[in-house]
Amino acid sequence: MWEFLENLFSPTQYIPHGHCYLWQTPLVWLHLLSDLLTAIAYFSIPAILIYFVHKRSDIPFSKVFVLFSAFIILCGTGHLLDIWTLWHPAYWLTGFEHALTALVSCYTALQLVELLPNFLALRTPEQLEAINRELQEQITVSAIAHQKLQQSEQTLQTIVTGTASVTGE
Repeated sequence: MWEFLENLFSPTQYIPHGHCYLWQTPLVWLHLLSDLLTAIAYFSIPAILIYFVHKRSDIPFSKVFVLFSAFIILCGTGHLLDIWTLWHPAYWLTGFEHALTALVSCYTALQLVELLPNFLALRTPEQLEAINRELQEQITVSAIAHQKLQQSEQTLQTIVTGTASVTGE
């Protein structure tokens, strides 16, 4: 088992990427820093997405946010493995990671295709504002009608009460 892991993470039959860069220090540092910063960004974005989904359980399509998060985490992992392969030619490991990233990204894309009609059916903020204004107008009209009805009932009751006192009932 140990030999398998050692062969997976640091095989000896290949040369590391740093060798392809002729171990030029500025070039190695360029790849190291750019991959590291990209990985940091890739790990922070899913953290924010998952926090958002956790805090807003009313959000529709939260599964897509989780799928995007998994895809982005795998992309960040790929960048960390790119750093690793500068010194350790773990190309089988990076190949497996790329394959997993491909599977998750294809599944995410399929989910987006299925959800596209739902996304397109969502109302725009302007449409929602117009609906809200219309509902507010209906509420106002309804409140005025209710108020007039109450006044009519009071007037009718006054008339009935007045008629009853005149007839002596």
